[in-house]
Amino acid sequence: MLKEWANNNGLADVYTAYEADVDAMVEGLQAEGLPTSGSTYEVRLAAIRERYPELFGDEDEQDGPPAADHEGMVKAHQEYEEWERTEEARAFMEKHLPPEAYQEFLRTRFEKTGD
Repeated sequence: MLKEWANNNGLADVYTAYEADVDAMVEGLQAEGLPTSGSTYEVRLAAIRERYPELFGDEDEQDGPPAADHEGMVKAHQEYEEWERTEEARAFMEKHLPPEAYQEFLRTRFEKTGD
């Protein structure tokens, strides 16, 4: 539906770029050993959608597709960040991530929490 709307409104190139960003995000989730659905996916998708106002517009706009549920996305992101600080998350990441990605997880976790 969005692709059709973009094509009908001269935004086919913008939609193609959006689609490529989503594909890259999914590949990144897979590389990190994370599921390609659920809260992490939704949070990252919301961030991508913010870069494409031509496709998703503002909630106040009447002529574009409806905006994403940002409140739900923010809540999901907060829940993920809380989980990310747990020992359970550290053990999961150590088991499922390649060594370089695990080290990056530890580095970013330390930057966020000081742990």
